[in-house]
Amino acid sequence: MRTKLYTRYFSTSIIILIVPLFIGVIAYNIAFNAVEKKQKDSNMAILEQSIEVLEYRFEEVGNILEQLTVHNKVQKNINVKDFYTQQNIVLLRDIITNLLNYNMSNNFLHDYYIILKKGEVAVSASTAYKLKNFYNTYFYNSIGNYEQWYSDILDVYHMKDFFKYKAYEINGDSVLIAYMQSIGFGKDIKGTVIGFVKEEEVQSMLKRLNISDGGFAYIIDKTGEVVTSLSTNSDKLDTIEIPENKDKDLFSKNINNKQMMISYAKSRKLGWTFVVAQPSGGVMKEVNQIKYLIMIISSIALIIGLALVIYVTYNNMRPVKLLADDNKRLSEELTAQIPLLKSVFIERLLRGSFKTSEEIQNRQKKLNMTLVGINYGVVIICIKDTYDKTNDDLTIKHLLVKDTITNLVKKNVYFNDVDDNKIAMVFSFEEDMEECTGILENIINSIYPKVNTITNCNTIYSIGDICSNMIDIPRSFEQAMQGIDYIELYTDKNLISYCDIPKSTEAYYFPQDIENRLINLVKSGEEKEVNALLRQICNENIINRQLSPEIINLFLNDFLGAIIKGYGQNTVNDIPIEKNIKILINEFNTYADTKKLSSILELYSELTEFYNGKKKSHNDKLKSSIINYIYDNYNKYDFSLVNVADQFCLAEAYLSQFFKEQVGQNFSVYVQNLRMSKAEKLLIETDMPIKKIIQEVGYNSLNTFGKAFKRIHGLSSTEFRNLYGKNNI
Repeated sequence: MRTKLYTRYFSTSIIILIVPLFIGVIAYNIAFNAVEKKQKDSNMAILEQSIEVLEYRFEEVGNILEQLTVHNKVQKNINVKDFYTQQNIVLLRDIITNLLNYNMSNNFLHDYYIILKKGEVAVSASTAYKLKNFYNTYFYNSIGNYEQWYSDILDVYHMKDFFKYKAYEINGDSVLIAYMQSIGFGKDIKGTVIGFVKEEEVQSMLKRLNISDGGFAYIIDKTGEVVTSLSTNSDKLDTIEIPENKDKDLFSKNINNKQMMISYAKSRKLGWTFVVAQPSGGVMKEVNQIKYLIMIISSIALIIGLALVIYVTYNNMRPVKLLADDNKRLSEELTAQIPLLKSVFIERLLRGSFKTSEEIQNRQKKLNMTLVGINYGVVIICIKDTYDKTNDDLTIKHLLVKDTITNLVKKNVYFNDVDDNKIAMVFSFEEDMEECTGILENIINSIYPKVNTITNCNTIYSIGDICSNMIDIPRSFEQAMQGIDYIELYTDKNLISYCDIPKSTEAYYFPQDIENRLINLVKSGEEKEVNALLRQICNENIINRQLSPEIINLFLNDFLGAIIKGYGQNTVNDIPIEKNIKILINEFNTYADTKKLSSILELYSELTEFYNGKKKSHNDKLKSSIINYIYDNYNKYDFSLVNVADQFCLAEAYLSQFFKEQVGQNFSVYVQNLRMSKAEKLLIETDMPIKKIIQEVGYNSLNTFGKAFKRIHGLSSTEFRNLYGKNNI
């Protein structure tokens, strides 16, 4: 006892010592996590910035390729079959002469070629190849099958996507990534525009991250093939499995017995996943230095503190030793009370005095009880022929029954005296629920003769339903009590299970949560979900339950009444089919139940259809109002999605999604097209200064307008006016 007290006193002092240390550890963790997060966020930011730059650069390349597909010289000569005739060679030279050197204005685009399918020629701003020679020059080392290459290039429609085979630069060591746009639509493919980007240009984005000392980086496409990679060693690159459900993440992984920090991010625009693996020691160098320094200081402080605690505890233990004897006496008294407390616990458990399973478990732990299992059951023993016994005799009978059963039953069992002639037994099981009732019946059949012989009384037994939660034990107790009553009234058996007592179904199935869900689904116009829920309700009441005609009639009344309760009289009057509701209510008792149910189901179907149509009508009106508002306000320089959302009291995210679903375009693209269309018209039909036109179509920056106009048309606004303006027609 004294050793325990010493230990407790010492432990208390340790806790007092540890509290400030613990607070320091929390502060350290907060600071450490902040520094670590900053380092990781910085790493991820560099990766995301690299992806953003690549997306922008490839978007520029894609726009250039798209412009080339509609180039007037290309479209004019797209059906020429043989360019290498004396007559057509002039046409080929004309195409080359009129193609712009986009790779001069965009250094990311290394080169491009327009492949004309009928002419079997590849043309760029500086040269032209017969198609077979073009293949041999750039792609032969990547795929040694011309027919397969031809099919992949010209028989498959490409919409700004990457070619699965890499190309190789002429007389150079550079690997080229091919980016393609088909000429034509669907199956009517007239040709393909291929833009070449040097692999090293893409790799330069990855070089911004530190991958020294065994690190590596790579890019994979949506099929899992490696697009390009960088590594500081010559080992074969092993790709890392990336989760599908996250667009970006940062985690640690052991690779070749070396802890690496893996950061990845996915580009939805390019269909690529960027993966960078860096040695954790290099990335977290500063963080680890802080960590080791604080650990050393904390360890020194803890050692000094422990020495002080041992000294103080030893000197202050003498007064505490005097309490040991009193504590021993109190412990003995409490131990003597445990059987009574356990009995009270079982009685409260059977009567349902506990509110939660956690409360029951906590009380069990305090009493050191072992009523633990995955299933539980209650058995009631009724000792008959006790009406002429005194209280002492009854007490003796109860004790004899309990002792006999305790000695005979191997399972853990707890008893409670229900009244003068009834004893409740609570069992716990580790077996499956289906086996438990059979186990109890076997136990009772084995102990029944011996209990009767020892007590010299006749006993009967009733088993309640097995339950999987201790909070349900009161229900099993009540069922076992009902079984005793059934034996005494209707049978001469000595054992019955509650599941064997005949029962009649007196209640229909239409709970409040199901009713609320049905009404909400109808109001939402969700026809499929409404029909499924109606089938569930009807199957449960008409097929699975044997309800009397009176109960069925009550169910149908409640089923119909849910409509009135859910929608209110005023709302019902606004619905075009409310006449059907009134007729159904007035004539409810004049025809058979099957017709009543059919009429109610038809009414629910009509209501669902009505609300579904109302929802569609609302969407059409909202779409029309939004488009009209855009046409009236798009030329204001501060016009944006926020303005429209405020005007119609909608959330920006919802409005953006709604507009894309209803119109088929993003809001920003739609507004930009309106502005560009208006600008084109003013440039062609008027002499209005370009600065004035910019203000007229809603731009407040010449630079912003110029970039947007050139990105769409491939020309500046001045060049466009010079070509198409009214003075040049």
